[in-house]
Amino acid sequence: MKLEYIIILLCVLMAILCVILLFSRIQFKNLYNKYIRLYEQSIQQQRTPQQLEYEAWIHYLEGCYNKAHNEALALKPTLRDAYLKSFYNSIFFLDQPDKLFTLIDEHIDGYFTNLSADFPNLSLKSRLLIAMYLLKVQDADIILLLNYSPFSLPTIKMRLCKSLGLNHSAELQSFLLERMK
Repeated sequence: MKLEYIIILLCVLMAILCVILLFSRIQFKNLYNKYIRLYEQSIQQQRTPQQLEYEAWIHYLEGCYNKAHNEALALKPTLRDAYLKSFYNSIFFLDQPDKLFTLIDEHIDGYFTNLSADFPNLSLKSRLLIAMYLLKVQDADIILLLNYSPFSLPTIKMRLCKSLGLNHSAELQSFLLERMK
């Protein structure tokens, strides 16, 4: 009889312990989510309105790109590249690069105006490549749009880095984004 009471008591204690652990896990998860939200809000507050506008613009362009890319996948491979080129041309005005640079200047507070002042010897192709990286265009699409061979893009990126005073092409993206501030 005593053994049955001890077993029942142990079962009740185990049940209470399980409930306590479950409750503490839920509280921990709530605290974790609260701190994540606070962290995201602090990051959000550190961004300038200009950066937020740029991010919204990039998000819009990424949505357009994903839609066009999905539509292009449904096409025959021979038509896919031409379709993507025409899509990019319609959104980025690649046939009128000055219009593209003006558009970026409007969204990123005179970015190309300041870049041209700091680096006056940049070629049109270099500035187009910079624009593509600012707009987060993938390397495969840059090759398609700017008519580069897949093997020449790393060389072109390295030349651009040297003209910008960078040592490695890995620093290019961070350098371009830092200039936005």
